[in-house]
Amino acid sequence: MASVMSTSGSPVLGLPSATGTTDPKNHVVPASRVGSGIEGEVDLLFKTMKEAVAARTNAETKEIAEKSSEHAPTADVPLFKKYIDLIIDGIKTIEGRVDTGVYSNLRVGQKVRFFCIDVHNGGEVSCTITKINKYTSFAEMLQQEEYKLCLPQIASIEEGVKIYNDIPNYKERAVLFGVLAIHIKKV
Repeated sequence: MASVMSTSGSPVLGLPSATGTTDPKNHVVPASRVGSGIEGEVDLLFKTMKEAVAARTNAETKEIAEKSSEHAPTADVPLFKKYIDLIIDGIKTIEGRVDTGVYSNLRVGQKVRFFCIDVHNGGEVSCTITKINKYTSFAEMLQQEEYKLCLPQIASIEEGVKIYNDIPNYKERAVLFGVLAIHIKKV
């Protein structure tokens, strides 16, 4: 096989030479690795590059989310005392909310203070948000999440959906905006 050389004396990219072909960096690829083998290596190289870019993007996204939640103010969220007590006891670790208002702006790592709706009962608990999952409905949320971590007192998903839908305007707003499963950890 005759070599095809550039004016600089190096093999021309991708064209056969006495020793094989050249890769994009003008390295000679041995003839034994030319053909389907090199195509497989190129595919592997591109796959590896894509994975590296995706990992970097995921890391940058996580870093941005962490930075934004580091400086985010503590969110104050009203809640019934029975649920505050369940959070304090470590039994309730997921709060379900319609994805509107302050809840749309919550971020992983952000602090949230649940305070009692009934000022005569008192009670509050501070938590850190560990994860937020978005769903199209409370039914989907309770099916995908461990529903007993959302509403520990319920016996079925249907019962949980009824509790959420009985909150004024929740059923209609959930259809319009979707719902959030806000994973929390007591601090």
